[in-house]
Amino acid sequence: MQSTVVCYGETLFDHLPTGRQPGGAPMNVGIHARQLGLSSALISRLGDDVPGRELRCLLRDRQVNTTALQTDVTYPTGRVLGEEEANHQMRYTIEGPSAWDYIAPNDTDLKLVTASTFFVFGSLGSRNSVSASTLINLLAVAPRPVLDINLRSPHYNVTLLNTLLQQTQWLKLNDDELHELVELGLTAGQTTEEQLLQLRTRYSLSVVCLTLGAAGALLLTPEGYVRQAGFPVTVVDTVGSGDAFLAALLAGYCAGDSWPDTLRSACVTGAYVATQPGATPLVSSQLLTEFSQFLSENMLPV
Repeated sequence: MQSTVVCYGETLFDHLPTGRQPGGAPMNVGIHARQLGLSSALISRLGDDVPGRELRCLLRDRQVNTTALQTDVTYPTGRVLGEEEANHQMRYTIEGPSAWDYIAPNDTDLKLVTASTFFVFGSLGSRNSVSASTLINLLAVAPRPVLDINLRSPHYNVTLLNTLLQQTQWLKLNDDELHELVELGLTAGQTTEEQLLQLRTRYSLSVVCLTLGAAGALLLTPEGYVRQAGFPVTVVDTVGSGDAFLAALLAGYCAGDSWPDTLRSACVTGAYVATQPGATPLVSSQLLTEFSQFLSENMLPV
């Protein structure tokens, strides 16, 4: 089965207040993309250890292509410590070096990415020069790169971000990350719309998506801006909701849905995942349709 979405980068366990959960944005996007009807594959590296074997089993159970998962006999499977702060936001301590810092290049992965519809990557998976070099090689053959920028201090710098932005076509970020790009001098403008437009112009981007938490999302497409208000839900945790949002955005595009319908579906998906524990709860198109109908009948957008 041809992989529509190929994800690259960190694969790990999040150690959260609610317990240990599988994590890593690329893995989360890959799992949610598969649940939403797309084929998906993950390019990453795991330790030769119990957590690594557990993650392999999880990905196989969720029907994500694992042929590009590498094994490292020196470095362990990644681990992140998460603490919840105000407004349900999480603060993360990302341990390292980890196996995913040493993703090695190979011809099989090049073929996998070349055949993809979307190639999803982030800044965190480039914190080490080894994985960063492999990523640059893969971006050279990716038909449609998608940068889920996922800023985690201190694991990025302006040079790295500038390089990644130059190599992508789609960009997803949240409002805090947009503010950080302004502070770093990578974009400017008096309004959010001006800042997104300058990002698109400066880096020749096709699509820029800004998530706004409970306030919804703003999408800059080739046809202009699309807005979607948020949905008030009872939040269990926000871990993985942005990754589910991105997977739904890609799924809507692949289905040929309109931009407004695609953005609404992405916001509904992110909202649903926020009501569930962990980053990758079981999700289906039917469940999301029912949840969307419930939101329409019982709640007003924020």
